Amino acid sequence: MKKCPSAVIVAKPGPLRSSLHSLMSTISQVEDVVELNDTSTLFEICSETKPELVFLDGNLPNDKIWKSISQMVHYWPQINTIVFVDDKDQQKRAEESGANIVLRKGFPASKLTKTVENLLSSQ
Repeated sequence: MKKCPSAVIVAKPGPLRSSLHSLMSTISQVEDVVELNDTSTLFEICSETKPELVFLDGNLPNDKIWKSISQMVHYWPQINTIVFVDDKDQQKRAEESGANIVLRKGFPASKLTKTVENLLSSQ
């Protein structure tokens, strides 16, 4: 089975980031996980490692997340972006930005696991 070169989690330290990291460690296709507090170094990481997955918290400050998603989709369409949102407004903005998957916070971990496995097996 193909190993994922990396997954990137862009979220402030806290329960979401910790839970995602723990969950990714249980998925055999995910080899390593990089954690970032914000999008400031995301493009450098993406250009160097070409991760298969990028997880983003819709609550990152300054609304830079939406522009970052649009740029990632443009430059690296092969990278799957999964955005976690709180409400319909964030969901709409994530979808308009081109995110591959948009999930409302509070989703079951089993749903995310299955989503990630499906994304990785389709590549």
